[in-house]
Amino acid sequence: MAYSFSVELVVCEETGVLVATSDDIPGLVLEAETFGGIMDALIDCAPELIRQNHPDLPEDEYCVSFAPVRHPVLRSCTTALALAA
Repeated sequence: MAYSFSVELVVCEETGVLVATSDDIPGLVLEAETFGGIMDALIDCAPELIRQNHPDLPEDEYCVSFAPVRHPVLRSCTTALALAA
């Protein structure tokens, strides 16, 4: 069974950096200059934060949905990541 978590993406008006946060994954605040950088950071950070915040979840696959906010180029997407390290 795949579990789903939502991540909101915004572009910082001051710096132009992408910022990712999530109400579903408390403590998740990532910054990167590119979408690829956000993905790399998410792969590094999300599994541990999910384990800490949702200890009842089995080590299974989960989906992360990205929702860009007020951005003319970035579009919503979903990716599957393995929760097991």
